[in-house]
Amino acid sequence: MLDADREDIVFWLREKGISWMEDSTNASGDYTRNRIRNRVLPMIEREINPKAQEHLLRLGALAGKADQYLRERAVRWIRRYGRPLEDGGFFLGDAAFGDEEEIIWLYGILEILKNTAGGGRDLGFIHVEQVLDLRKKQVGRRLRLGRGLCVKREYGGLSVYRENFPKKEEKWELPPVETEVFSYKKGEEIPKNVYTKWFDCDKIKDTPTVRTRRQGDYLILEDGSRKSIRRLMIDEKIPREDRDRIPLLADGSHVMWVIGFRMSGYYKIGPSTRRIMEVRVKGQDGKGARGEDTRGKDALPG
Repeated sequence: MLDADREDIVFWLREKGISWMEDSTNASGDYTRNRIRNRVLPMIEREINPKAQEHLLRLGALAGKADQYLRERAVRWIRRYGRPLEDGGFFLGDAAFGDEEEIIWLYGILEILKNTAGGGRDLGFIHVEQVLDLRKKQVGRRLRLGRGLCVKREYGGLSVYRENFPKKEEKWELPPVETEVFSYKKGEEIPKNVYTKWFDCDKIKDTPTVRTRRQGDYLILEDGSRKSIRRLMIDEKIPREDRDRIPLLADGSHVMWVIGFRMSGYYKIGPSTRRIMEVRVKGQDGKGARGEDTRGKDALPG
């Protein structure tokens, strides 16, 4: 009915003998929409362009099609560079902003905000601009947009979530780790498996344990310098909320291996190495680094 002229509608109703009801507010000048319809448009048609209303309707239809096209492009952009989070939020990687035009970013971020908030009420492009500005801030900065909707600057991107969203109860355990001690033959190839490492057994002072980080934990870098585990996790861009869940293989406060990341240079194989302790995260592959079946090997305490 938006494309139909009022006079045409009234003429059609009268021709068919159909009565209608007139909204009592239609003639009132108290509402902006009425002032535009009853005063502004007639003046434009009378003094500027008699087909102004027709052109506005055509422009509105064209704008609607453009809006639909941009929204579809934005959805494809979101699917390519984003991923949903378990708590009902959404993560958008920094790589997204190296592709597509800025207008797609605007539409895409607005779509993410609406979906995460559960609706678009009180959300607009002014909030999208605030989110884009957050990209320039340091990691850990947050933006609160109201109704519990938050955006956080993370390593590698932005996370959008609701603060009052009920989170699932987290179930997490330290990974099972197996060990084997054997003599080292010079020239023997050191494994390059991410979850299997060799350590100089004679440099280990205490019984190695698998645990999470504690205050005072450190490891030794390749150049012999000492680095705290806290600083290492920051440099490795491990998200703050994940740092207390990263498993460590520790010899007292000296971390031998941040499992899945790096090991301490102090325990690496060298010319004086005589014995090897092989440590392997169980379940990552079928055999140990030497090709032997690791079932039944010793397990480190957790």
